[in-house]
Amino acid sequence: MLEDTEWLSDFAFFTDLLCHMNNLNVKMQGKNQFIDDIWAHLKAFKLKLNLFSGQLAKNDLSHFSRLNSIPSVHEEKLKFNLFINHFKMPKARSKKFKKRSFHGNRHRNSVPKNNVSTASATKLNTLKSSDGLEYDFQELKGNRIIDIQTLLGVFSILSCPKCFATGLKLTEDSKEGLCSNFARVCKCGFMAGFTTTPKEYKKCSLNTLLVFGLRLMGRGFSAGMKLLCTLNLPYVCKKTFRIHELKLLEAVKYSCEENMKAASKEVQNFKKTTTCGVSVDGTWQRRGHMSLNGCVSVISIDTGKILDLEVMTQYCKMCEMNIKCDHECSNYKGSSGNMESVGAFRIFERSVMKRELQYTEYYGDGDSKAFLKVKDIYGEDTVTKLECIGPCTKKSRLTA
Repeated sequence: MLEDTEWLSDFAFFTDLLCHMNNLNVKMQGKNQFIDDIWAHLKAFKLKLNLFSGQLAKNDLSHFSRLNSIPSVHEEKLKFNLFINHFKMPKARSKKFKKRSFHGNRHRNSVPKNNVSTASATKLNTLKSSDGLEYDFQELKGNRIIDIQTLLGVFSILSCPKCFATGLKLTEDSKEGLCSNFARVCKCGFMAGFTTTPKEYKKCSLNTLLVFGLRLMGRGFSAGMKLLCTLNLPYVCKKTFRIHELKLLEAVKYSCEENMKAASKEVQNFKKTTTCGVSVDGTWQRRGHMSLNGCVSVISIDTGKILDLEVMTQYCKMCEMNIKCDHECSNYKGSSGNMESVGAFRIFERSVMKRELQYTEYYGDGDSKAFLKVKDIYGEDTVTKLECIGPCTKKSRLTA
């Protein structure tokens, strides 16, 4: 029989069809499903049967893997072609039929209830015997915004695990910004609490992510308040917002320093020496030479990664408010245009101690005065200047 191609083809066909039906059965037995979800699975399977019917009529076996794997399959020899018409679902009845009368013996002996196996019991036994069955559920991750009235409606139809009565109440015990502490309460005295987002070290990480996202966009507390009020979400107070900002500042400083140390080690391994060339450039918070804040960066010309950074400011808000507690004050006094020279000198001065490198080649703007500050920093004329043609071509009238 195993050598009979016709029998093997029919057996493979029904095996593939049974696999499709088993997949439908698994989807309909999933948890947390409503009637609409089950009906959607049935409608999708109906469309799939129509697709199978059209493919089998064209002898296309792409959805029947076992049947397609059998060699020497010929259309005229296969019995499964007779079942193509049976895939088409029957149309809805438009004619009412007469109700049939009962012709059985209603006076026969009744069967004991203990010997009757209901459909529900049969399904439960099937689920118990198939512990290793894997359900094709998509794992949900991340955060969602949900209306509180919708959430109250969902909890109202849930049953209490203690008295099995419906009508659970949802109450809010407290909230920390976007994180709320809820409690499920029943009339029988049952109460169980939960939080909307998981906590890390007894703190809600969602509030930190909110502050981090706003700072990445260059926005602060006021912009966050407008956003949360527009979405009708609980907001974070200004003091808490500032606490999260300071924590993020510490984390960013640590990450920045570690990345620059790793970049310097990469240059040493690449050059096999402690000397390298760097590109030096400065930038300001505002255009012109009246900015109170500036920044100077040093980038390796070999790897293109930042090796060091110097941030300078002439303004201190805490000093302006006459706050006498210890704080990190302004670190520069002078004109805004001279920030690039001072920042470059500070970076070159600490290069050997912090990065174990000597920046012997200076790539900078032609109009920059920073090179005069650093050319003798490792000894007389130890730093060589290489001009960057970008600013020159930008100022030239012959630029294409």
